[in-house]
Amino acid sequence: MYQMGRLRVLGATAAVLTLLVSGCGGDKPDVRMVDPQGSGAAADQGSKPDRKAYDPPVKFDAGGAVSAPVEEPYQSTMVNRTLSVASMLLDGTTLYAAGASQLEIIETETGEVTSTIRPDRDSPWKGSDGVAGRPVLATVGGERLLLVPFTVKMPGEGTAKATAGIELVAVSTKTGKRAWDMMIDLPAVEAEDLKDTYSFIVGVEGSLLVLRASAVGTHVVDLEKRKEVWHNEDFPAGAVAAGVVVGTLTPDPSEVADVQITGLALADGTKRWALDEVSYSVRIFPAGANRVVTNSVKDRTLSTRTRVFDAATGTVVFGDWVEYVQCRYDGISTTVCMEREWIGAFDQTSKGWLWEISEERDKREIPEVTTVWHGAVYGTTKTNGPVVLDAKTGADRETDPGLAPFAVNEYVGIGASPGGSIMSYPAAG
Repeated sequence: MYQMGRLRVLGATAAVLTLLVSGCGGDKPDVRMVDPQGSGAAADQGSKPDRKAYDPPVKFDAGGAVSAPVEEPYQSTMVNRTLSVASMLLDGTTLYAAGASQLEIIETETGEVTSTIRPDRDSPWKGSDGVAGRPVLATVGGERLLLVPFTVKMPGEGTAKATAGIELVAVSTKTGKRAWDMMIDLPAVEAEDLKDTYSFIVGVEGSLLVLRASAVGTHVVDLEKRKEVWHNEDFPAGAVAAGVVVGTLTPDPSEVADVQITGLALADGTKRWALDEVSYSVRIFPAGANRVVTNSVKDRTLSTRTRVFDAATGTVVFGDWVEYVQCRYDGISTTVCMEREWIGAFDQTSKGWLWEISEERDKREIPEVTTVWHGAVYGTTKTNGPVVLDAKTGADRETDPGLAPFAVNEYVGIGASPGGSIMSYPAAG
């Protein structure tokens, strides 16, 4: 493995914003995840647009681009803009753009904002201020819903002080209106400190949705029953796969920076496994139905490594000394990991990297990856502009795509125009 030089550390919270896609067994409640990138392959997808689908698209029509009225904060202050826009989700030609205090539903064919959803309770943010994670599509009890969390303040009464919580809102994809909502209390958060607390969805498996509340732990909600199943204020979750929530626990409270990578049972929060070793600066990335990627520094030695785990058992499938990577799952089988001078990929069965590209060794320019979807790696190079790589081989798949989208599905790509405006570009090949 080629050893990379030291790079800047990106925000640890970037690790938990790419959502896991997981089906459910026939004996489980009727709740299932829909591809969070808006795949047309989902059996319960809403009405399909009257345009040709490309799965995945490798060309985009700049001449047909339409302005998407998305404000800058939606591009996420949590995630490197060149990697992803964590708060956007495409479904058909509909764009869902989540802010900390509102969700906008935008028809990308016209640029029209068809609906705006706000929390019923008080939010510490206004408009598009604050930080948000990507909404999630799921079918609950036969109804197709979009789920989005808002951190809110619940007013006090009498001598009782105001309290903090997460307002989880379910929006009907058919009507664009609120279908229902539920509250999750955040007892560890003072209402006055809400601006330091953001909430986002880690993933969904079966009927259970995993929520993170910034640095104050993990909450698991049953969507069928609309109730909290368990929470752990000392466990920041990074991914959910194979019935296990993967995050970190601190074995010694006096050394809060030293943590163990740990798997808790999704059903009840009991410990399934934990690594014996202590790490710090841990980041966790979802990687499909049975894999999780971690990037961490070992024992304060400044030796950074990336490892791929079997989520169910905590067994290390393979590991490497790759520094400060970001990883994205393509929604089908392949996870692509990258840093400034290196990029590589693995799938659900591989015992090592399917391919690697080192800028120095291979004399290829490493693209700044904007998103990964259905076997395609989208990005841009400093010299030659946008490019699409094949996620299975690393080969150039399209050298003139016309766009490096940061959100994409089979109908449309969302990206920045040469002038910097957010635009929707029809897929064209």
